[in-house]
Amino acid sequence: MVKVEKLGDGTYRIPGRTVIGIVRLDRDCYLIDTGLDDDQGRKALNAVKSLNCELKAVINTHSHADHIGGNNFVEKRTNVDIFGPLEEVPYIRNPKLEPVMLYGGNPVPELLSKFFMAKPSNAKPVEDTSLPLKLVDLRGHSPGMIGIQTDQVFFVADAYTSIDLLGKHVIPYTYDPELALKTLESLLDTKGLLYVPFHGEPSTKPEEEIEANISAIQRTKETLLEVLNNDLSTCELISKVLSQLNVKIVNTALYFLYESMLKGYLAWLKRDGLITSKVESNKIIWMKIKA
Repeated sequence: MVKVEKLGDGTYRIPGRTVIGIVRLDRDCYLIDTGLDDDQGRKALNAVKSLNCELKAVINTHSHADHIGGNNFVEKRTNVDIFGPLEEVPYIRNPKLEPVMLYGGNPVPELLSKFFMAKPSNAKPVEDTSLPLKLVDLRGHSPGMIGIQTDQVFFVADAYTSIDLLGKHVIPYTYDPELALKTLESLLDTKGLLYVPFHGEPSTKPEEEIEANISAIQRTKETLLEVLNNDLSTCELISKVLSQLNVKIVNTALYFLYESMLKGYLAWLKRDGLITSKVESNKIIWMKIKA
């Protein structure tokens, strides 16, 4: 039997490697993400059944495979509407776009596993419908990530990760670290709710975890600037930053994940006028702008 944890009035979570949220309003239920695969989608539907309510819609917080991987199963079994943020909908409809973005071209086979590419589902922009739920802009981890907030509970998706996972991965994944940082800072201003991260445990006092994620982003930014005391190619720079932060790359897919993420930091620093780039010997060379 699937484990369902009650969080507050009409709010629940299915614990796991990636959490699935449930909001119940009278007899209607809304799934917040569907997990990694068909098995997680099945668990989500069994959870809805155990709560004796009718599934009205799926709301995807963002388009990463471990959050939309059960969509296809749920859609086939129930034919309910699936909604996601406007900027994320193309990725949910055509999940190969995620590995394409990470790789920067037709992706290598290592990026075509279910961990990076879910099955497609017919998602619609959540902005184009009216739902009885409060949606909160949490972009940064991905282009348009949203959270779901009730009177008692705040499903914050992947806005921050647990300290244990942060210790393992060192750098929290962000598409846009500048926006991710602003999102984290805004969460520190939200009080009186139970925060529910989808890679961690619920907490009414998440400040330590949020601040740890803020520190990790700031440390990564500072490390990039430190290694750019010398002009470096993109490949050299990524290698030096990861080595200095003691990140261990153990497979091809993981390399492209970190490479994509660190390019987001480079764009941020270039927008802020702290670094610049040039083409030299058929390579992009990055350099710090002297004060």
